[in-house]
Amino acid sequence: MNHACHNNIVKALKISEVLIDTANKGEAASSDDACRILFGVIRDCAYEIQKQAKCQRQAHKVAEDSRIN
Repeated sequence: MNHACHNNIVKALKISEVLIDTANKGEAASSDDACRILFGVIRDCAYEIQKQAKCQRQAHKVAEDSRIN
């Protein structure tokens, strides 16, 4: 995997962690359903970003391993 691509995947994973933390804290402090829905959407998006980034990281690793062997 090229360096820029790897760095961007790492950034995406870090962003997803920040979003999950924000959603958890925001939901805990929410006083109405609309805010809880917003933070639920943020959490769902964060988990999807995390899932896709991990899949791409693994796909690049497999492709790299196949080129070496």
